[in-house]
Formats: sequence, structure tokens, C-alpha cells
Amino acid sequence: MRTIRLALSSLPLLALGVVATPAGAADATGRVDPVDAPVARRAAAYEMFLESRAAMAIGNLDGARDRLERIIELDPAAATPRAQLARLCLETGDLKCAASAARAAVDRDPTEVSARKVLAQLSLRAWRAGRDEARLTEALGHLEAATDARPEDTGSWISRIRLLASIGRVAEAEKVAARAAATPGIDPAMPYIALVRLLVAGGKRDEAIGVLSRSEVRGRAAVPLLEMLADLYNARGDLAGQERALTRLFELRSADFSLARQLGRTRLELGDPFGALAPLRTAVHLRPTDPDASLDLARALVGLGRGAGAEALIASLPRAYQVRPPVMHLWARAAEQAGRDDAAAERLGALIDSLDGERRNDLEPSLRFRQAEAWLRAGRPDRALEALSGLESDPAVERLRIRAIELRDGRSAADEALAPRLRDEPPAAGYAALALERELALAGAKATLRRAAAWIGAAARPSRYATEMAGWLAAW
Repeated sequence: MRTIRLALSSLPLLALGVVATPAGAADATGRVDPVDAPVARRAAAYEMFLESRAAMAIGNLDGARDRLERIIELDPAAATPRAQLARLCLETGDLKCAASAARAAVDRDPTEVSARKVLAQLSLRAWRAGRDEARLTEALGHLEAATDARPEDTGSWISRIRLLASIGRVAEAEKVAARAAATPGIDPAMPYIALVRLLVAGGKRDEAIGVLSRSEVRGRAAVPLLEMLADLYNARGDLAGQERALTRLFELRSADFSLARQLGRTRLELGDPFGALAPLRTAVHLRPTDPDASLDLARALVGLGRGAGAEALIASLPRAYQVRPPVMHLWARAAEQAGRDDAAAERLGALIDSLDGERRNDLEPSLRFRQAEAWLRAGRPDRALEALSGLESDPAVERLRIRAIELRDGRSAADEALAPRLRDEPPAAGYAALALERELALAGAKATLRRAAAWIGAAARPSRYATEMAGWLAAW
């Protein structure tokens, strides 16, 4: 109903030949001068046109059809009323009437787009019923004629594109979309949007991505296409593709907060904090009070080793953000980078206290180790040893413990603490590496090499022992 009403309401008055009718078209006796007869017919046709619209408005389809047929009687050469009748008959299921009226309209005016569309739909119905390729070719021909006759009619282009794509001729549909996009008066994005939506609905996401990637639409007109492309890449889990689409979008909409933040976050996920910096700074500039944007920028700064700037951003966040474990960890890293080791150690301790259950069991050992390192850098060996207490001993933990003891009590106390780990012959490769590291600093390379050779020679599998020992030394 809505389709018919829209079609009839768009009936061009000039196509009906309606002109202003002079009040004196008839004489005093009511007779019409033969010279004025065409004017009278046009006036009557216009009256019928208004009545057909009124009939449609109340759902009187028969009445609307009757008026259109009477308009045709009044103006047998007119194409547009026949096209409107064809559309009405198609909508009401009278296919014979639709075909006859549409052909008559095209015969009178080959550029009558509405009639071409009706003929295309009729041919398409026949093709679907019998799979006669000639009818498909016929349907495509009518749509092509419609786009040639009225290039500015977006609907004709979209009908043609959809038909080609629906029968698997995507490459041809893409070429038609490109032609439509280059046509003056057409929104360049619309043909591609129609094609891509059809492909996505059919589960052909990769083909849709290809179509959008190859589109030559540029400038502001490309915005909706780039948005679709970014969404499709995201649905496919292709961060690199999404980043490329978002970058092109950002060049067109650099004052868009959400876009700036999305681009920055995508680059962070790709491991590119330097690339994330500019869009995230833009996002913070656009919304200085947005805590999520500030936090994203802090992550980028920490990723670049610029902890001092990140600390200032995190310090400005609401308390509810600062106490979140990921933010507490980020804040500790920022303090480490800024050389504020006391603050880093305190924040790592607060983070440990905030954890519970399985997360604490998983994360506490590594966090305590980092806390001990921070306390040691801050010159607080007692606090470092306190952080290490309770940790399962291994060469890395023992190395940090020995360093703390040496800082607090001197080298002799550190050597005494390490001695029990060296009683075996040879000692475990990790503890041997720790002893060699210390000896190298004290006695030099020659003495260290002799001791290393002695331990390697005493090992059951010398090459494996030497490899393990070298691995620990390289890690330190």
C-alpha cells in the first residue's frame, strides 16, 4: 500500500500535460471551444489524478485503477499514467495488466523508468519460476535501460546491483556499483552499501571486505563505507585491517572522540603504542574529563617507557578507577619507569593485597619478586627481603636475596648466605651461574673460567650443564 501511494504521489503533473486551465475555457452556454478541447482534457485528467490519489489514500484500489484507466483514455499518448497503472497492477497481483501497461508505457516513452522496473520484476518472476536464462537477460536489460534513461535514479542502480549479486555475478555488480558511484546526482556510497549488505546477509563477509577495499570513493562520501569496512574487519578479528580502515576514517573525522579512541586502542592491541599516541592525545584533548581515554593514553605512554606522563594521568583518575587491579599494575609500572621505586613497591604491595583466591595464587609470586626488585633499587634491603620471604626458592629469587643481604650486611654475609647452595659437586646450574657472576665481579675472568671449567667437568652431562648455566647468565 505504501509503495503504491508513494508511486502515485510522485506522478509528475507535467507528464500528464497538466497546465493552468483558464477560467473561461467554456463559453456562456457551456460549450467548449474546439481550440480549448485539449486544455479541457488535461484538466479532466488532472481531476482523475487527484481522485486516484484519494482512492489510494482510503485503500480503494479498484477506484484508483479505474481513474488511471480513464486518464489513459483522456490522453492515449501519455506514458506515465500507464507506468503508474502497471505498478498498481503488479502490486495487486494482476500480472497480465502489469505487463500490458508497462509495455505500452515503454512503447510510448523508452525512458519511462517506472515501467522498466515493472517489466524487470515480471521477467525476474518468470526466470525464478522456470529458470529460463532469456528471461533473466531480459530483466537485466530492462534495469540497464532504466539506469541509462535516468542515471540519477538511485533505485534503478541498486535494483540492478542486487540482482547481479544475488545470482552470483558479484564482479559485474561491483563494476555497476562503481559506475553508479561515479554518476552525478548519486550518493557515491549508496551503490556499495546496497551490494555489501547483500553480501554480508549471504554470509560472504570476505567478498564484502574486498568490495569495500577496492572502492574508489574518496573524501567525506567514503565515511559510511569505511565505517562498514572497519566493522567487517573487526567481526573477522583482523586488527590490522581494522586499523587501516580506522586510519582512513580518522583522516576524514579527526575531531571525532569515539573514532580517535577506537583507533588508539586498536593500535595498542597491535602492539604499537607510538602509533596510538596521536589519536589518544586527540581523544583526551576532545574530552579531558573522560577517564577511559586518559587511561588508554597512560597505557600508550607506559608502552613507550614514559612513566612520568602516565603517572600524572592515572593520578587524575577517579578513585574507583585507581583501585582496579589492572590500573594499579599500570600505575606501578609507570612509577618504575619514572624512577620512583618506593612508590612502585608500595603500589605493587597494594595490588597484591587487592587480589584474592585463584588470582592471588597465580600472581602473588611474580608481583612479590617485582616488589622486592623495586625495594632494592630504592635502597631498602630490609623491605626487599620481607617481600621475598615465603617465595619458593630458585636461582632468580636467591640472586635477589643475596643482593639484598650484601647491601644490608656486606659481601661476607652474602657469601655465607650463598654457600649452602654450592655444597653439591657440581652445584645446580642456576646457583653455579650466580656464584660465577659474583666471582667475575670480584676475581676477574681467569679465575671465574677455571671454576666454571671445574664444575662443567664434574657434571654428568657437561654440555647440558654448560648450556643451562649459560642460560641463567644470559638472562641476568
